[in-house]
Amino acid sequence: MRSRRSAAAIVRSVRLTGGMVLMAYVTGHLTNLAFGLVSLDMLDRLRIPLMAPWQSIPGQILLYGALTSHLGLGLFAVAGRRSFASLNRSDAAQLALGLLIPVFLAWHVLRTRGAIVLGGEHATYAVLMINYWKVTPFFGLLQVLGLVAAWVHGCLGLYGWLRLRQWWPVVAPFLYPVAFALPILALLGFVEAGKQALARFAGSDNWPLQVRIALEKFAVLAPKLQVWRDYFLLGYATAAFAACLLFATQAIRHRRRTARVIHAGGHQIAASRGLSLLEIDRQQGMPHASLCSGRGRCGTCRVRVLDGMKNLSPPGAAETETLSRLHLCESDVRLACQAILLGPLVSIKRLVPASAEDEEVRAPSRDGIADAPVIS
Repeated sequence: MRSRRSAAAIVRSVRLTGGMVLMAYVTGHLTNLAFGLVSLDMLDRLRIPLMAPWQSIPGQILLYGALTSHLGLGLFAVAGRRSFASLNRSDAAQLALGLLIPVFLAWHVLRTRGAIVLGGEHATYAVLMINYWKVTPFFGLLQVLGLVAAWVHGCLGLYGWLRLRQWWPVVAPFLYPVAFALPILALLGFVEAGKQALARFAGSDNWPLQVRIALEKFAVLAPKLQVWRDYFLLGYATAAFAACLLFATQAIRHRRRTARVIHAGGHQIAASRGLSLLEIDRQQGMPHASLCSGRGRCGTCRVRVLDGMKNLSPPGAAETETLSRLHLCESDVRLACQAILLGPLVSIKRLVPASAEDEEVRAPSRDGIADAPVIS
């Protein structure tokens, strides 16, 4: 049990750390683009202090290590899901965006970093703007979509993690405006910088010549970079398809293994073995509190097992940690998102109203059980 707990804690820490590193990188990138509203030259001047840490060897190891681990663990998380009912709208949006980000940004990464690996020069924003607005506008659109997708994906992940913290109500009013304003300013900066680059490119000085020379150097490297891009997209598509196929296979298989869940008051629902109690309720359209979307963090999905404890999976690392934090020492209290139905029958009572708010997590009742009435 201790090894399982430590392994689960390591996975959560690696995924969270990777997400924070990537969010820091995207924030710096968007901040840099926002200064395109000032001038194209300002973009390049600020690129050095804002992005230079990521271009050092330690920064590259940290950034691409975070990207690889976050992407890999995300695909494993997809493959490990057991039911479509485990996805709420926010989870589905975050999952879809996460799967699309590598597709959107693959060419940009190779365009900027791959060219350097092959002996090229670091592309300036002047060259990038001409490339995205004049030479290959389709890849410019992909770059914009990728940055927006990465920002929204990161914000959804951070919101799901931070909203349960006691200090979240204090900082939320300051973070919400930033979350909305920064990508908008970055997109406006991208447009304004593109307009300036096109205007200067049409001029008569030597600036267009310098840009053309840089684009010609990249054109020499482009065929090899395109091969790398195609191999990456093929490998990524194969891995993503395999993860989604495993997800769908498990969802279909579990629906064939029937069982029953009896809620306090006598209401019975048909259930599929191999699903969590939370997934079963959601699958049947029954409201059930779960502020952390079934990740075992908040404890709002907790239930008292009235009968059939032997038909549930034993508590895992995340569940044990959360129950201990909430001082729930009763042996018959389980987290519905973590308790997997393995046998034919279980009887439960939900302990938190389905309408529970975030405050239930930040300041739970002294005994860990909500005092509000529960509808079963």
